[in-house]
This record gives sequence, C-alpha cells and structure tokens, in this order.
Amino acid sequence: MEAANRSAGDDPFGTPECLTLPRRLDFLALAAVLTVALLIWHNTRPEIEPPRADAARYFDYAANIYEFGVFGLSSAKDGAPQAGRANSPLYPAFIATVLFLAEPEVEHVRCLRELPIAAGCSTAVLAPVTTAQSLLSGCTALIFWACGWILFGRRGAWGCLLAGLLSGQLTAFAEMVLTENVSLFLFSLLTLLVLRRWRHDWLRSAFTGLTLGLLALTRPEFLYLLYAFVALKSLTTLRTGFSPAARNNLCALTLGASLVLLPWLVRNYHTFGDPALTDGYGGRILAQRVMYNQMSPAEIAVAFIYWLPDFGDSLAQRLFPSELYRRLNFGPGTYVDEGLAYFEKVASRVGEKAATASIIHQDILLHPFQHAVVSLPLAWRGIFVGKLWGLLALLTFIFVCVRRTHLRRRLLAVSAPAVFMLGFYASVSVSIPRYAICFVPAFSLALVGAFYARRQPGVPDT
Repeated sequence: MEAANRSAGDDPFGTPECLTLPRRLDFLALAAVLTVALLIWHNTRPEIEPPRADAARYFDYAANIYEFGVFGLSSAKDGAPQAGRANSPLYPAFIATVLFLAEPEVEHVRCLRELPIAAGCSTAVLAPVTTAQSLLSGCTALIFWACGWILFGRRGAWGCLLAGLLSGQLTAFAEMVLTENVSLFLFSLLTLLVLRRWRHDWLRSAFTGLTLGLLALTRPEFLYLLYAFVALKSLTTLRTGFSPAARNNLCALTLGASLVLLPWLVRNYHTFGDPALTDGYGGRILAQRVMYNQMSPAEIAVAFIYWLPDFGDSLAQRLFPSELYRRLNFGPGTYVDEGLAYFEKVASRVGEKAATASIIHQDILLHPFQHAVVSLPLAWRGIFVGKLWGLLALLTFIFVCVRRTHLRRRLLAVSAPAVFMLGFYASVSVSIPRYAICFVPAFSLALVGAFYARRQPGVPDT
C-alpha cells in the first residue's frame, strides 16, 4: 500500500513531484540491491590493466600528488615534477585521495607511473581506486533511481535504474582510470537538480553552480556549460526586469561555481601568471577536428551510415567504395591522423601559442557554413553512448518527445545540457561516444517514459 501523501510543508525542498514519497522499505530495498550488485562486481571484475594513454596521464598526476604533493606531469629527471595544468585537477586529486587512504608503497606507485611500465610491475595499486570508483557508480545509480521516482514514481525509479545499468556506462568506467566515472556522477547530479523543484530556488541554483564548477574541474570543456548556464540565468534576469528572485538565482549560481573554481584559478595565477583553467593540448584536438571540414558531400552522407554503432562501418563497406569512408576512421591516412601534422605545420609558422587562434580564424571563422555542416555527422557519431543501447535510447527519446506530450518539456529540459555538450564536442573535437556519457541520465528517463502513455497522478507537466 502506498504511503500517505505529504503536504508541501513536510518537504524541506518544496512540493513533492509525486503523490507519494519513498518509504523506508524503498530505501532498504535500494540499499540491498546496490550492495549485492557491488559485491558481484567486486568478485567478478576483470584483471586490472596498467594505465595507458590518457589513463597514464591521470595516474601520473595522482602519483606525483601522492609522492611529492605537486600537481604536474613527470619529466625525464628524477624528483618532484614542475607544477602543471595541462588537465583539470579533480580526477587526479580523487585518485590521489584514494592512494592516501590506502597507503601503498611509494615504490609500487612509482613503478606503475613510469612509462613504459616495467615488467612485473603490479597493478594492485589500482585496486582501491577501482573499488572507490565502483562505490561512486553506486551513488550514480542512486541518483538515477531518484530521477525515475520524481517523474514516474516507484516503478519508474527501478526502471530508470535498470535502464542506466543496461547502458554499461555505470560499470565500465569504474574499471578504468578515466574521468568519465566522476563526470557521469556529477552530470547525473546536475540532471537531478534540473528535474527537482525546490522551495527556495536560489538554493538549487547554488548547488547547480557548485556541480558545474566541479564538472569544470573534472574536464575543462564543462566550463563552457557553466558559461551557458550563467548566460541563461542572465537572460532570465533581464527578461524579468531584475526581479529579486532572478537576481538571487544568478548570484547563487555564480557563487556556487566560484567556491570550487577560485582556489584552482588563484593557484594558476600565482604559478603561471594567468588564471586559465588549463593549458594543454586543446589546439591539437581542434586541428584534428577542422581536418574533417575537408569532407566532400558524399563523405558527409556516407558518414551517417559509417558512424552508426557496431554495424555501421561494415554496412558502409558493403554499400560504398572505400574512398568514401576510409578517412573517417582512426589511424594512418585518416582525418584525425592528418590533424596532428596540420597543427605542427601551423605551429612552425606562427608559434605554438598562436596556433590555436590561427586555426580558429583560418578554418572556422572563414568557413562557418562548412564547419557547421560537418558538425552534424560528427554529432551523430558522438551521440551513440553505449553503442546499440545509445541507438535504441535515441530513437526512444525522439518517440517520447513526440508522443508523450506530458513528458516532453521535462525531457527536453534535462537533456539540454547534454545537447549543448554534444554540439560543443562536434564543433571543437573529433566527437566520440565516450564524450556523450552526459546523455545517459536523460536517455534512461526516456526509456522508462516510453511505457507511460498518460500523465502520472501528481506529476506536474512543468
């Protein structure tokens, strides 16, 4: 039997979204399910692989924090590294915190940090890290459950949790030394903040700013999402004639983000002479992206088939000649491979610091239409998070927005930040599905919403 309805005065965060709030038994069941799932994962997880590529960079930062107390990448010389900011600091700090708690031998950490990794170097150092990440994934699953409850009640909560787990993203990145585990948790929290109405909206704005600031400290591109939120709040403030509520929301959002960003920005200003969030390899990524602007109309059309998840490349190979898709992959002779050489060419001409600005001017601002057109298939490639799960979820999302009018406004609202990031990635990077992890919360809600033909009692339309 459902619990009795509560009045708005009983809820510290505002009017309940559903007629019923979770009971103690619901929370006990959720805790039991998550505990069993984590135990199963812990006993069946694959052997931990040594960190490679991006993972090696993040572990290198964390290892230097643990051994020397310095955020920076190792150099050829022994000893403490120079302070750096090529990447955002939150995820390496998360790993370093786990290392401080686990207290592994410095020699073991140092062995795993060095590249190439020495033979016989144990990856047991990473076991506490993957365990901590699995616990964070459990917290993400809890947020999925809460989002489902807000929109659909009890059955919807479990359905949203199941849909999120079926994506594979909650568990896959718990086993990798990559930022996506933290990014998915924070973006799920952002989805919950957008979805949940609070009695004091300025408080929700403050927590939203705090979450956006933490996202920017996880990956620097999320700083532009913060800018988008601030711009939207500013427009709302102007539209309402600087009403007290709108002003309070804007100030709370800015203050929440500043609380977490300012210490890092002050550190960078003191160390490097400017407060830039990062100073890394963004120019090289942009050079790889603008090489796609050379795509012919035929290549653009074929890309929508070639970049379908799992079966797209094999289907394109059966339907089209190789010259229409061979440069769309990764590896030698592709647009991505040519992009790195292009950056070095520009840097040799104007200098590395001015290379990014030169690429933006020459390849984007002077050819905006071509850049925008090519961004469409790149966004198509990037949206299929979880491969076939992403394809099914995208089709379901479109169906729900068209047919379930009582859910359309809510789904569009919670997916708007992910859509913004998808467009951003398609414009400035090679846009791979790993970046589209932002869509997992909204897609999971859409998969549940497909089964709700009518508005649920007590769930408002706005």
